[in-house]
Amino acid sequence: MRILLTTLGGYGDSLMLSMYAKRIKELYPDSILDVAGRKDTIHILKHNKNIDGILFRYSFNEIPVLSNKYDAIIDSRYGVKTFYLKEPFNFDLSYDEILARQKETELDLWVCDIIQYRAKLWVQNLQMLYDTNYFGDKETVNWYHIISYLSGINFTPNDLYIHQEGMTLPFEKGNYIAVSNMNDNRGYSKIYPPVHLNKVISAFPNENFIILGSHKNHLIAGKENIVNLENKLNIFQTAYVIANSKFLLSEEGGLVHIAKAVKKKSIVLFGSTQKWLFGYKDNINLTGDYNDCLYCHNQHPYWNMFCKLNGSRLYCKKLVSLNPEIVIQEIEKLLKGGSN
Repeated sequence: MRILLTTLGGYGDSLMLSMYAKRIKELYPDSILDVAGRKDTIHILKHNKNIDGILFRYSFNEIPVLSNKYDAIIDSRYGVKTFYLKEPFNFDLSYDEILARQKETELDLWVCDIIQYRAKLWVQNLQMLYDTNYFGDKETVNWYHIISYLSGINFTPNDLYIHQEGMTLPFEKGNYIAVSNMNDNRGYSKIYPPVHLNKVISAFPNENFIILGSHKNHLIAGKENIVNLENKLNIFQTAYVIANSKFLLSEEGGLVHIAKAVKKKSIVLFGSTQKWLFGYKDNINLTGDYNDCLYCHNQHPYWNMFCKLNGSRLYCKKLVSLNPEIVIQEIEKLLKGGSN
Protein backbone atom coordinates (compact mmCIF):
# COMPACT_ATOMS: atom_id res chain seq x y z
CA MET A 1 0.00 0.00 0.00
CA ARG A 2 1.34 3.43 -0.97
CA ILE A 3 -0.21 6.66 0.32
CA LEU A 4 0.55 10.30 -0.48
CA LEU A 5 0.05 12.97 2.20
CA THR A 6 0.04 16.45 0.78
CA THR A 7 -0.43 20.09 1.70
CA LEU A 8 0.72 23.49 0.51
CA GLY A 9 1.93 26.14 2.92
CA GLY A 10 4.51 27.16 5.49
CA TYR A 11 6.45 25.15 8.04
CA GLY A 12 3.42 24.69 10.27
CA ASP A 13 1.29 23.37 7.40
CA SER A 14 3.98 20.91 6.37
CA LEU A 15 4.58 19.74 9.93
CA MET A 16 0.89 18.83 10.23
CA LEU A 17 1.50 15.85 7.96
CA SER A 18 3.62 14.19 10.64
CA MET A 19 0.42 13.57 12.63
CA TYR A 20 -1.20 11.66 9.77
CA ALA A 21 1.99 9.71 9.13
CA LYS A 22 2.35 8.45 12.69
CA ARG A 23 -1.19 7.09 12.92
CA ILE A 24 -1.24 5.57 9.43
CA LYS A 25 2.01 3.72 10.14
CA GLU A 26 0.45 2.35 13.32
CA LEU A 27 -2.56 1.12 11.34
CA TYR A 28 -0.59 -0.10 8.32
CA PRO A 29 3.04 -0.70 9.35
CA ASP A 30 4.03 -1.98 5.91
CA SER A 31 2.58 0.98 4.02
CA ILE A 32 4.82 3.35 2.08
CA LEU A 33 4.13 7.02 2.87
CA ASP A 34 5.22 9.87 0.64
CA VAL A 35 4.67 13.53 1.54
CA ALA A 36 4.40 16.47 -0.85
CA GLY A 37 4.47 20.17 -0.10
CA ARG A 38 6.18 23.46 -0.74
CA LYS A 39 9.84 23.03 -1.62
CA ASP A 40 11.05 25.52 0.98
CA THR A 41 9.09 23.97 3.89
CA ILE A 42 8.37 20.28 3.27
CA HIS A 43 11.93 19.34 4.28
CA ILE A 44 10.83 19.90 7.89
CA LEU A 45 9.66 16.27 7.67
CA LYS A 46 13.14 14.89 6.93
CA HIS A 47 14.44 12.27 9.38
CA ASN A 48 10.87 11.22 10.24
CA LYS A 49 10.90 7.42 10.51
CA ASN A 50 7.26 7.23 9.40
CA ILE A 51 7.89 8.99 6.08
CA ASP A 52 9.47 7.20 3.13
CA GLY A 53 9.69 9.91 0.46
CA ILE A 54 9.52 13.70 0.12
CA LEU A 55 8.15 15.35 -3.03
CA PHE A 56 7.56 18.95 -4.06
CA ARG A 57 4.25 20.57 -4.91
CA TYR A 58 3.96 23.90 -6.69
CA SER A 59 0.23 24.73 -6.98
CA PHE A 60 -3.10 24.09 -5.30
CA ASN A 61 -4.35 21.87 -8.11
CA GLU A 62 -1.22 19.76 -8.40
CA ILE A 63 -2.49 16.48 -6.92
CA PRO A 64 -1.91 13.26 -8.95
CA VAL A 65 -5.46 11.96 -8.50
CA LEU A 66 -5.35 10.00 -11.77
CA SER A 67 -2.11 8.23 -10.91
CA ASN A 68 -1.94 4.49 -10.32
CA LYS A 69 1.12 5.01 -8.15
CA TYR A 70 -0.90 5.51 -4.96
CA ASP A 71 -3.70 3.65 -3.23
CA ALA A 72 -4.91 6.86 -1.60
CA ILE A 73 -4.05 10.53 -1.44
CA ILE A 74 -4.92 12.72 1.55
CA ASP A 75 -4.81 16.45 0.85
CA SER A 76 -5.08 18.62 3.97
CA ARG A 77 -5.04 22.09 2.45
CA TYR A 78 -8.38 23.90 2.84
CA GLY A 79 -10.36 21.07 4.36
CA VAL A 80 -9.31 17.45 4.13
CA LYS A 81 -10.03 15.37 1.06
CA THR A 82 -9.17 11.69 0.70
CA PHE A 83 -8.92 10.27 -2.81
CA TYR A 84 -9.17 6.47 -3.01
CA LEU A 85 -7.41 5.49 -6.21
CA LYS A 86 -7.43 1.70 -5.89
CA GLU A 87 -9.22 -0.68 -3.54
CA PRO A 88 -10.83 1.32 -0.71
CA PHE A 89 -9.48 0.63 2.76
CA ASN A 90 -10.17 1.95 6.23
CA PHE A 91 -8.28 4.24 8.55
CA ASP A 92 -9.69 4.65 12.07
CA LEU A 93 -13.07 5.12 10.44
CA SER A 94 -14.51 2.98 7.69
CA TYR A 95 -14.23 3.97 4.06
CA ASP A 96 -17.95 4.79 3.90
CA GLU A 97 -17.85 6.97 7.04
CA ILE A 98 -14.90 8.99 5.76
CA LEU A 99 -16.59 9.65 2.43
CA ALA A 100 -19.84 10.59 4.20
CA ARG A 101 -18.05 13.18 6.37
CA GLN A 102 -16.36 14.66 3.31
CA LYS A 103 -19.63 14.79 1.39
CA GLU A 104 -21.39 16.62 4.23
CA THR A 105 -18.81 19.39 4.30
CA GLU A 106 -17.67 19.41 0.69
CA LEU A 107 -19.61 22.43 -0.51
CA ASP A 108 -18.43 24.44 2.47
CA LEU A 109 -14.83 23.31 2.80
CA TRP A 110 -13.62 21.92 -0.48
CA VAL A 111 -15.23 22.51 -3.87
CA CYS A 112 -14.92 26.30 -4.06
CA ASP A 113 -12.03 26.33 -6.50
CA ILE A 114 -12.08 29.88 -7.85
CA ILE A 115 -8.68 31.01 -6.64
CA GLN A 116 -9.60 34.47 -5.40
CA TYR A 117 -12.57 33.09 -3.43
CA ARG A 118 -11.38 29.64 -2.33
CA ALA A 119 -9.56 30.63 0.83
CA LYS A 120 -11.93 33.47 1.70
CA LEU A 121 -15.07 31.34 1.62
CA TRP A 122 -13.32 28.39 3.24
CA VAL A 123 -12.51 30.48 6.29
CA GLN A 124 -15.98 32.01 6.44
CA ASN A 125 -17.70 28.63 6.17
CA LEU A 126 -15.35 27.08 8.70
CA GLN A 127 -16.19 29.89 11.11
CA MET A 128 -19.90 29.29 10.47
CA LEU A 129 -19.57 25.56 11.23
CA TYR A 130 -17.63 26.38 14.38
CA ASP A 131 -20.23 28.93 15.53
CA THR A 132 -23.01 26.34 15.13
CA ASN A 133 -21.06 23.67 17.06
CA TYR A 134 -20.93 21.44 13.98
CA PHE A 135 -17.64 19.87 15.06
CA GLY A 136 -18.52 19.72 18.76
CA ASP A 137 -17.90 21.76 21.89
CA LYS A 138 -16.16 25.07 21.16
CA GLU A 139 -13.83 24.47 24.10
CA THR A 140 -12.25 21.49 22.37
CA VAL A 141 -12.50 22.30 18.67
CA ASN A 142 -9.56 23.68 16.70
CA TRP A 143 -7.98 23.05 13.31
CA TYR A 144 -6.21 19.91 14.49
CA HIS A 145 -9.45 18.46 15.83
CA ILE A 146 -11.21 19.27 12.53
CA ILE A 147 -8.64 17.69 10.21
CA SER A 148 -8.62 14.55 12.37
CA TYR A 149 -12.42 14.43 12.10
CA LEU A 150 -12.50 14.93 8.33
CA SER A 151 -9.68 12.50 7.55
CA GLY A 152 -11.09 9.73 9.72
CA ILE A 153 -7.66 9.31 11.30
CA ASN A 154 -7.55 9.69 15.07
CA PHE A 155 -4.55 11.83 15.92
CA THR A 156 -3.82 14.81 18.14
CA PRO A 157 -1.13 17.52 18.15
CA ASN A 158 0.81 15.26 20.52
CA ASP A 159 1.58 13.21 17.40
CA LEU A 160 3.57 16.06 15.82
CA TYR A 161 7.22 15.20 15.24
CA ILE A 162 10.30 17.13 14.18
CA HIS A 163 13.90 15.94 14.22
CA GLN A 164 16.27 17.87 16.50
CA GLU A 165 19.87 18.63 15.55
CA GLY A 166 22.08 19.26 18.56
CA MET A 167 24.32 22.32 18.67
CA THR A 168 26.29 24.45 21.10
CA LEU A 169 23.89 26.72 22.95
CA PRO A 170 24.84 30.27 24.02
CA PHE A 171 23.21 29.68 27.42
CA GLU A 172 22.75 26.63 29.62
CA LYS A 173 19.84 24.36 28.79
CA GLY A 174 16.65 25.58 30.40
CA ASN A 175 18.17 28.98 31.19
CA TYR A 176 16.72 31.12 28.41
CA ILE A 177 13.46 32.09 26.73
CA ALA A 178 13.13 31.48 22.99
CA VAL A 179 11.57 34.37 21.04
CA SER A 180 10.36 34.47 17.44
CA ASN A 181 11.89 37.43 15.65
CA MET A 182 8.50 38.48 14.22
CA ASN A 183 10.20 40.05 11.20
CA ASP A 184 8.40 42.01 8.48
CA ASN A 185 9.72 39.92 5.59
CA ARG A 186 6.25 38.50 4.87
CA GLY A 187 4.14 41.37 6.10
CA TYR A 188 2.93 43.09 9.22
CA SER A 189 -0.34 41.34 10.05
CA LYS A 190 1.19 38.87 12.52
CA ILE A 191 3.85 41.13 13.99
CA TYR A 192 3.67 42.35 17.56
CA PRO A 193 4.82 46.01 17.29
CA PRO A 194 8.56 46.22 18.11
CA VAL A 195 7.97 48.97 20.66
CA HIS A 196 5.71 46.52 22.54
CA LEU A 197 8.11 43.59 22.18
CA ASN A 198 11.07 45.63 23.38
CA LYS A 199 9.08 46.67 26.43
CA VAL A 200 8.31 43.03 27.18
CA ILE A 201 11.92 41.87 26.87
CA SER A 202 13.25 44.87 28.80
CA ALA A 203 11.02 43.94 31.74
CA PHE A 204 13.24 40.89 32.34
CA PRO A 205 16.86 42.10 32.55
CA ASN A 206 17.86 39.00 34.51
CA GLU A 207 16.47 36.56 31.97
CA ASN A 208 18.31 35.33 28.88
CA PHE A 209 16.69 35.43 25.44
CA ILE A 210 17.51 33.72 22.14
CA ILE A 211 15.89 35.33 19.10
CA LEU A 212 15.00 32.84 16.35
CA GLY A 213 13.79 33.14 12.78
CA SER A 214 14.86 33.31 9.16
CA HIS A 215 15.41 37.07 8.91
CA LYS A 216 16.98 39.48 11.35
CA ASN A 217 14.67 41.92 13.08
CA HIS A 218 16.76 45.05 13.57
CA LEU A 219 14.05 46.60 15.71
CA ILE A 220 14.70 44.32 18.70
CA ALA A 221 16.96 46.16 21.12
CA GLY A 222 20.38 44.55 21.52
CA LYS A 223 21.47 43.79 25.09
CA GLU A 224 23.89 41.43 26.82
CA ASN A 225 21.16 38.99 27.79
CA ILE A 226 19.92 38.70 24.18
CA VAL A 227 21.53 36.44 21.57
CA ASN A 228 20.35 36.84 17.99
CA LEU A 229 20.46 33.60 16.00
CA GLU A 230 18.19 34.63 13.13
CA ASN A 231 19.22 33.19 9.78
CA LYS A 232 22.04 31.22 11.46
CA LEU A 233 20.26 27.92 12.16
CA ASN A 234 18.54 25.28 10.09
CA ILE A 235 15.04 24.20 11.04
CA PHE A 236 16.25 21.19 13.06
CA GLN A 237 18.69 23.28 15.09
CA THR A 238 15.87 25.74 15.71
CA ALA A 239 13.79 22.87 17.08
CA TYR A 240 16.68 21.95 19.40
CA VAL A 241 16.97 25.51 20.71
CA ILE A 242 13.22 25.66 21.42
CA ALA A 243 13.23 22.23 23.04
CA ASN A 244 15.89 23.35 25.53
CA SER A 245 14.33 26.73 26.35
CA LYS A 246 12.06 27.62 29.24
CA PHE A 247 9.29 28.36 26.75
CA LEU A 248 8.65 30.14 23.44
CA LEU A 249 7.28 33.65 22.94
CA SER A 250 5.97 33.97 19.39
CA GLU A 251 3.43 35.31 16.96
CA GLU A 252 1.02 32.68 15.62
CA GLY A 253 3.17 30.81 13.12
CA GLY A 254 5.52 27.95 12.33
CA LEU A 255 7.69 28.13 15.44
CA VAL A 256 4.64 27.55 17.64
CA HIS A 257 3.99 24.23 15.87
CA ILE A 258 7.64 23.28 16.23
CA ALA A 259 7.44 24.07 19.94
CA LYS A 260 4.40 21.81 20.24
CA ALA A 261 6.27 19.03 18.43
CA VAL A 262 9.14 19.22 20.95
CA LYS A 263 6.69 19.37 23.91
CA LYS A 264 7.44 22.98 24.83
CA LYS A 265 4.86 25.52 25.97
CA SER A 266 4.36 28.79 24.07
CA ILE A 267 2.95 32.23 24.71
CA VAL A 268 1.30 32.98 21.37
CA LEU A 269 0.27 36.45 20.18
CA PHE A 270 -2.68 36.34 17.77
CA GLY A 271 -3.55 39.08 15.31
CA SER A 272 -4.94 38.31 11.87
CA THR A 273 -5.75 34.63 12.43
CA GLN A 274 -8.42 33.10 14.65
CA LYS A 275 -7.28 32.09 18.10
CA TRP A 276 -9.80 29.25 18.34
CA LEU A 277 -8.68 27.74 15.04
CA PHE A 278 -4.90 27.72 15.35
CA GLY A 279 -4.41 27.77 19.10
CA TYR A 280 -3.18 24.78 21.09
CA LYS A 281 -5.24 24.49 24.25
CA ASP A 282 -2.25 24.06 26.56
CA ASN A 283 -0.52 27.20 25.29
CA ILE A 284 -1.14 30.73 26.53
CA ASN A 285 -2.98 32.29 23.59
CA LEU A 286 -3.33 36.07 23.69
CA THR A 287 -4.91 38.67 21.46
CA GLY A 288 -5.90 42.31 21.78
CA ASP A 289 -9.32 43.68 22.62
CA TYR A 290 -10.02 45.52 19.38
CA ASN A 291 -13.61 44.49 18.66
CA ASP A 292 -14.31 45.98 15.23
CA CYS A 293 -12.85 42.95 13.48
CA LEU A 294 -13.17 39.23 14.16
CA TYR A 295 -10.21 38.19 12.00
CA CYS A 296 -8.88 38.98 8.52
CA HIS A 297 -7.41 35.55 7.78
CA ASN A 298 -7.80 35.21 3.98
CA GLN A 299 -10.49 37.90 3.94
CA HIS A 300 -8.66 40.29 1.62
CA PRO A 301 -5.93 39.60 -0.96
CA TYR A 302 -3.04 40.82 1.20
CA TRP A 303 -4.37 39.89 4.62
CA ASN A 304 -0.98 38.55 5.71
CA MET A 305 0.86 41.68 4.57
CA PHE A 306 -0.94 44.48 6.40
CA CYS A 307 -3.96 45.43 8.48
CA LYS A 308 -6.78 46.60 6.23
CA LEU A 309 -8.17 48.83 8.98
CA ASN A 310 -4.80 50.40 9.73
CA GLY A 311 -3.76 50.78 6.09
CA SER A 312 -0.89 49.42 4.02
CA ARG A 313 2.16 48.07 5.89
CA LEU A 314 0.91 48.91 9.35
CA TYR A 315 0.48 46.62 12.31
CA CYS A 316 -2.70 44.67 13.05
CA LYS A 317 -5.00 46.66 15.35
CA LYS A 318 -5.65 43.63 17.53
CA LEU A 319 -1.91 43.24 18.17
CA VAL A 320 -1.44 46.98 18.67
CA SER A 321 -4.13 46.80 21.36
CA LEU A 322 -2.45 43.85 23.14
CA ASN A 323 -0.94 45.67 26.11
CA PRO A 324 2.68 44.62 26.81
CA GLU A 325 1.80 44.44 30.50
CA ILE A 326 -0.50 41.50 29.76
CA VAL A 327 2.31 39.63 28.02
CA ILE A 328 4.70 40.50 30.86
CA GLN A 329 2.25 39.12 33.41
CA GLU A 330 1.95 35.83 31.55
CA ILE A 331 5.73 35.48 31.30
CA GLU A 332 6.00 36.13 35.04
CA LYS A 333 3.45 33.40 35.72
CA LEU A 334 5.39 30.87 33.65
CA LEU A 335 8.69 31.81 35.26
CA LYS A 336 7.22 31.33 38.72
CA GLY A 337 5.55 28.06 37.81
CA GLY A 338 8.37 26.49 35.82
CA SER A 339 8.68 25.70 32.12
CA ASN A 340 6.33 22.70 31.99
